[in-house]
Amino acid sequence: MIGAGALFVRTRFAVRDTEKARYSDYEVGIAVNAAVDLLCEGLKKYFSRELVRSFNLDLKDWRCKLPGDFLYVVGVWDKNDEACFFLIEGDEIYTEEGAVLDYGKHPGRIESANDEIDLSPCFLVHLAAVAASLLRGDENAAREKAFAAARENNADKSAPLNDPVMWGG
Repeated sequence: MIGAGALFVRTRFAVRDTEKARYSDYEVGIAVNAAVDLLCEGLKKYFSRELVRSFNLDLKDWRCKLPGDFLYVVGVWDKNDEACFFLIEGDEIYTEEGAVLDYGKHPGRIESANDEIDLSPCFLVHLAAVAASLLRGDENAAREKAFAAARENNADKSAPLNDPVMWGG
């Protein structure tokens, strides 16, 4: 978990506004929430397990409400751990009895200094850098930083990286 207070301090330090003279807490909060959204895009793109959670579906008439923090489906599994068919319509999922939903979740939003984001603490520095870029108005740099953090987090887990190749062979 990443605390909002620590994230605000890091973000303000990155934009050299530790005295709170340039940006309001509201502006920093908006930038932090946008940074979380960008990081989620990157984690989804690189198939990171950071956001993945499991949810036992309690079906009534073959359907169930999706979790409130639902972003995307990773898979739906039956009692034998085999993939099963499903249909998502609005905020409901239709599938067979006893199924388990593996899904990508949103780590949450910051509304006050006491809130927390459900992400590994290793993302603290990256989120602050992305939020700082957004405060400066540099959306391209923010997107690049968020996607680089997602790729870096997933690089050692998804597959081995190729060995570096020296020039000339």
